[in-house]
Parts: sequence; C-alpha cells; structure tokens
Amino acid sequence: MDALEEVLRCAQGEIAKAESLAELDQVRVQYVGKKGLISERMKSLGAMPAEQRKEAGAHINRIRDQFTIALDARKSLLEAKALEQRLAGETIDVTLPGR
Repeated sequence: MDALEEVLRCAQGEIAKAESLAELDQVRVQYVGKKGLISERMKSLGAMPAEQRKEAGAHINRIRDQFTIALDARKSLLEAKALEQRLAGETIDVTLPGR
C-alpha cells in the first residue's frame, strides 16, 4: 500500500501547485475521475481475495478522503482569491456625482 501513499503525496503536491480552478479540476480528474489513479485502485478491489478486500478498501477510502480534503481546502482558497480580485476590480467611488 506504500505506492498509494506516494500517489497521495504527488497529488497533494499538484494540488498545492494549482493556480486556478481549471488546473485544480484537472488534478481532480487525474486522481479521482473515471479513469483516475485512485479510482483505478478502487476498481481493482474486485480481483482481490475477500480477506484483503476489506482492509484494502478502507485504506483506499482513507487516501481518497485525504485527497478530497486537500482538494476542497485549495478550492476554497482559490475561490476566495478569485472573489477578492473581482471585488478589487469592481470598486465604486460613492463620492462621484450620480449619472
């Protein structure tokens, strides 16, 4: 399962590097999309023996949850930054005369 931990570390690094919501969405698709790295691990559970399946499934779910938490935190930060930029550009000087 160490390989899955490495996948999470790489994913967290890519999340931290994302500078826009579009880039962040690409990272999300790469890891938990239909053919994402973490999703592929989830699909491979069916081929495992029943004894290993429960433990492996729980581990994959923990990794996916950690990824999702990091993704949501970065998304919130990027959305706040975008809102801040938008508000800075839309200032209104109330001291000017009306139209």
